Amino acid sequence: MRLLDCYLAPYIETEIKKITPEMIEHLASQIKEIFLFCFIWSIGCTTTQVGRDKFDKFMREQIPKTKISFPEENSIYDWFWNTETKEW
Repeated sequence: MRLLDCYLAPYIETEIKKITPEMIEHLASQIKEIFLFCFIWSIGCTTTQVGRDKFDKFMREQIPKTKISFPEENSIYDWFWNTETKEW
């Protein structure tokens, strides 16, 4: 949840900063990818290299079901979601 909080922190409204509908749309358009990245690094980071290899294989089987476009090359651990470019 802490990692997800880092992605959501810019969307907390304050007296000084107001959140616009455009900002919410920007977040909503990539929330699946943000969640996937956070899931990989919260659940999948708690294991050994052998476990990471197994988790990578498992996630590679599951990701297509989410309809998220994820890079085929390298390990799932080699990628991060860039919220500015909306790319891995």
